[in-house]
Amino acid sequence: MPSALTLANEPARLSGWGFACFSMGWIIVGIRQLAKHRAAVGVFEAEHGADAGKQEPVRMPRRKPE
Repeated sequence: MPSALTLANEPARLSGWGFACFSMGWIIVGIRQLAKHRAAVGVFEAEHGADAGKQEPVRMPRRKPE
């Protein structure tokens, strides 16, 4: 958002373009990491079945009133 405002205000400003490219680079890295994660989960579930490794939360037993 800040880079978009900077570029709208002064399109020739180099810092606005630099920040925009830096932000887009991190967005691309995040999308690639998400794709890798989903592929790894897909391979794991294909090998072990859907919902493999899912754990239920541990709950403390309730105390009985005395």
